[in-house]
Amino acid sequence: VLVDGQEWFTSGTGFFRHSGREHPLELQSRTSDGAEGATLHFAASGVRLRAQIQVRQDHAVFTQTFLDGANGTQGDPDGIVAAFPALRAAWPGTKGVLAYQGDMTGSGAQTGPWSQEQPAKVIGAGISGTGPLVVFGRDLQTSLVLSGFSNFMSHSQTFADGVLRYGVMGGVTSVPPGFQISTVLTLGRGVNEAMDSWGSLLLATYGKQREAYRQDLAMRTLGYSTDNGAFYYYQAEANKTYQQTMIDVKHYADAAGIPYRYVLLDSWWYFRGVEGGVKTWDARPDIFPGGLEAVLEGTQWPQQLHNRYWANDTTYAKQNGGKWDFLCNPGGNESKRHLCVPIDESFWVELFANKTRTGMFM
Repeated sequence: VLVDGQEWFTSGTGFFRHSGREHPLELQSRTSDGAEGATLHFAASGVRLRAQIQVRQDHAVFTQTFLDGANGTQGDPDGIVAAFPALRAAWPGTKGVLAYQGDMTGSGAQTGPWSQEQPAKVIGAGISGTGPLVVFGRDLQTSLVLSGFSNFMSHSQTFADGVLRYGVMGGVTSVPPGFQISTVLTLGRGVNEAMDSWGSLLLATYGKQREAYRQDLAMRTLGYSTDNGAFYYYQAEANKTYQQTMIDVKHYADAAGIPYRYVLLDSWWYFRGVEGGVKTWDARPDIFPGGLEAVLEGTQWPQQLHNRYWANDTTYAKQNGGKWDFLCNPGGNESKRHLCVPIDESFWVELFANKTRTGMFM
C-alpha cells in the first residue's frame, strides 16, 4: 500500500482454514487493471477464492469471494476463515493507531504506537476486538482508516506476528457459494477528519444520509434514563412500583421545568431466563402492572427499550412452544453459552410492531 509514493503496508501471508488447519493461498492467476487494481485467483485445500483490489483516489477496497463456497471452516471464533488482505507495517519510524473495539460500539477504544520493530499492542481481534482502525503520522497530515465494507456482521480481523488480517469470522461452519466480504482502506487527515471521510464513503455506498440522525428523538431531545448509574437503576421508589415511580418522575420534571421528551427503560423491566438472557420481552407485572402502555399513558414519554441476547428458554422459540424459528446453543461446556438466535425475519417485524404500539420508538 503506497501513500504519496511512500510504502505504508506490505503484504503478509494469506491462508484458508479447513478442518482446523491453515492452508496457504496458492496463486493460480492474476489480472491487472492497471492503477485501478487487480484480480487474483487462489486455491487452497480444494477451495477456489477470488481476491479483488479496487483502487480509487481516496480509498481502496479488498474483496474476497468464495467461488464454490466452503465447508469444514469452523475453528477459533476469534480467528478468520480466509485472510485477505494481510497487511504488515512497512513505514519508517513509528505511527500511532486508534483501535475501536469492545462489546459496545467503541467502548474499548485504545491508542498506541505501531512500527515495523514494535507491532501495535492495542489492536484487537475477533468478535469483541474487531473495529475500525485509524493509522496516523505524528504530524497528523496523513491517516488511513481500515474497516469492514460489506457483510459487516460476519467481517472480522486478527492481528498476530505484526500482520493485520481480515476475513469471515472464524466460528462459521460453512460459507455459501459466491459469498463475498470486503475490507476498505480510506485516506484522510488527522483522526476526526479521517473518520468523517471514512463515514462519508460508507454512507454514500449504502445510500444513507448523514443527517438522518436528526430524525432520531433520542439525538434531538433530552430524555430521562434509568441506565446503569441512574438513581432508579434496579430500584424504584420505596413501597411503589416502577410504574408509579416513572409517573412520579414525570410529575417532578413538569414541576421543575425539565423538558424530558422520552424515557430509557433499562434491563430491569422484562422477563429473563437462562444465564440472564431475554426469556420474554414483555413487562413484568410486578414492575409495570399496567404494562408499557400504562407508562406511556401516565408519562406521555415514548420509550427507548433495552434488549439483550436471547436465552435458550425464550418463549418465542418453537423449541419452547413459541411460533418462530431460532437457532439455540444447548451449552454443555465452558466455551458455550445457553443462547438462541432468531432466524425468522417475521419475528422482528411482529416484535417491533407490538412494542411500537405500546410506546417504543427505539
